[in-house]
Amino acid sequence: MSPIAYQEYETIPKGRISALNYKTKSKESTGTTRRRKGSRLTQKKKSNKVTSPAKKVESGMNVGTKYFIEDTTRRSKDLKTVYAGTYVGTETIGDNVYLNFKGVKIIVNPFGKVGLPKGFSQKGYKFIEQI
Repeated sequence: MSPIAYQEYETIPKGRISALNYKTKSKESTGTTRRRKGSRLTQKKKSNKVTSPAKKVESGMNVGTKYFIEDTTRRSKDLKTVYAGTYVGTETIGDNVYLNFKGVKIIVNPFGKVGLPKGFSQKGYKFIEQI
């Protein structure tokens, strides 16, 4: 499969965003919180900045599932590298944890990279399930 542009990649149907350290939310209350009083605490500065909501992690990593692996270190969409592979497990080297994949292919390749990695850091990549 030859590399495609990031705009074409965005049109591909995708599943949930996944992470290794996914925790389900419990509905138990953690206790009561102390209510603070005072004029300084009630007067808050209102900002006019409109922010888009960040996409939250929706599921954990499942062995044998295919994922899109997006580079998150670049802001420009035209410079992001995207891989696709099947999740195999994790590997710890020193204090760093790497997620291992097999059958890795480059989907979006703006820099003409040749080699294919097998391990990806949780900090520099976003993992999205393939449908």
